[in-house]
Amino acid sequence: MSETSDIPPVDILFTENTFAHRWQLLMIAMCSIATIYSGIFVISPSFFRFEVPYYCQDNTQDACDGSCSDWSFNYTTLDVPTSLQESYNLVCDKELYIQLHGSLYFLGLCLGSIIGGYLSDKLGRAKWLSIAHFLNTILGVIMGVTNSLFVNLFCWCLLSALCMSTWVSACAYNAETGRAKFRHVSVGILNCIFSASVGLCSPLAYVFPNWRHLLISISVIAFLCFILSLFNDESPRWLWSQRRFGEVYEIMKKSAKLQNEEIPADTEKLMISLSKIGKQKEKFADRIVTDFKNVFCLNANFQQDSKLPKNEHGNDKNYSILDIRNYPRLAVRLVFLAMHWVCVNTLYYGLSFGAEMFHQNVYVFVLTQGFAGLIGGIFGLFLLNFAGRKTLAIANLKFAGACYLACVFIPLSKKFIILVITFSAKISLEFFFVLCYLWTSDLMPTVIRTSGIGLASSMARITGMALPFVGNLAVFGSAAPLIFYSCLAFFVIICSVFLPESRGQKLPNTLEEGNDFGTNKSRLQNEHEQRTEARAVENVF
Repeated sequence: MSETSDIPPVDILFTENTFAHRWQLLMIAMCSIATIYSGIFVISPSFFRFEVPYYCQDNTQDACDGSCSDWSFNYTTLDVPTSLQESYNLVCDKELYIQLHGSLYFLGLCLGSIIGGYLSDKLGRAKWLSIAHFLNTILGVIMGVTNSLFVNLFCWCLLSALCMSTWVSACAYNAETGRAKFRHVSVGILNCIFSASVGLCSPLAYVFPNWRHLLISISVIAFLCFILSLFNDESPRWLWSQRRFGEVYEIMKKSAKLQNEEIPADTEKLMISLSKIGKQKEKFADRIVTDFKNVFCLNANFQQDSKLPKNEHGNDKNYSILDIRNYPRLAVRLVFLAMHWVCVNTLYYGLSFGAEMFHQNVYVFVLTQGFAGLIGGIFGLFLLNFAGRKTLAIANLKFAGACYLACVFIPLSKKFIILVITFSAKISLEFFFVLCYLWTSDLMPTVIRTSGIGLASSMARITGMALPFVGNLAVFGSAAPLIFYSCLAFFVIICSVFLPESRGQKLPNTLEEGNDFGTNKSRLQNEHEQRTEARAVENVF
């Protein structure tokens, strides 16, 4: 093996080969199904986080004059029998904690976007997903049994962070595991699962009307998802970037057996050679120590064997999202992508938790929103085969903005018409959410992919912390919040114009490739790689 020869990409050795197809489908399906509880957790506050009319128990005192110590809550105008407000007596000055609960949700999403992406890059996609599923199970149970408001708020923030981190990691896992041609399908499947889970929260809340019982029941589902996640193999592309070739070879053998095919002889010979000189698989205890060092950046760079071919970087540096500052084009694109995340986060959650704003029955509204999201995910899978990311993003932004604007001119008494419009808007926004994950995953290089997704997503979550207070714009007129949502959608269209199309393109692996993506230099490089890929394996020997 030549000392200066390049390592062939994992795509041509494995992920783009026919013997990987069944394994890819199985891994993507299991990874997506294991996230089903996250959508139920996310939408669950619709059934317990709201303001309930209350009065002093004896009806002889002002409920907020300081002398009342026992309050009664009137649920006659509401669709649910219990609430966070009643359980913790969030009355008078403490009512602010209800809105704080919503803000902590977005704070958790922000932290999860950053921390989850970082841990996924350091520990591996599959490993971090299993850890997050298990921790979510524990946190959900604690929230369901604790009598402390502050413990509940703290656990809710952590749970939100972990739910977000599962989505960042699962999106990267599916994008890296599937074939380039069907990358949108792998991410779309994940989104369809999430949409279905949002709709499942409505019947689950009907069966468990007490919010504590509801959270515990979701935790049971989360534990089942944790068990399922243990059967997921690690992302081959991530293992390849870590030079753990032996583990990739084991996955390849498993995949070939599942497909009832044989690994090509030249590929198998190459993998055996790489397995001997790459990073060797460690014992469980040693792996824990190594993971700890990786997370806290205590690990010395892997010392390359003299026999090991050089990678695309020419070195083994561990890159982080901070290195993007040296690549201005890529950095600007990340900012524009972040604006898309801010927009879809604001419009999506403003609609998802909008049952009270649109004067709708919460059970019907959540159920129809979940169904609309499922349609949007499936519809998106179909459209992504015929149109590019940029075209679809602009179209979705125009449609969602128009739907919000239409609600300005429709009286709230026309509940069915508003329900149809919000149903249509949710279809568009669900599809737009898929585009944000997919477009960001396409444009961010492998070495910082989940960190890039996490950072862009976190920008949306930071602004989302103010979302519970958007309703206060109604002091300028009842239509002000809707106009705000609509204007935001139309503004982000401008950002879409400056981003490159990525449909059907090879994923960038290095920061240099990410910076040059969509330029003439990138196109020439892709043409050169296509001419040399057929000879890549031979050049290694």
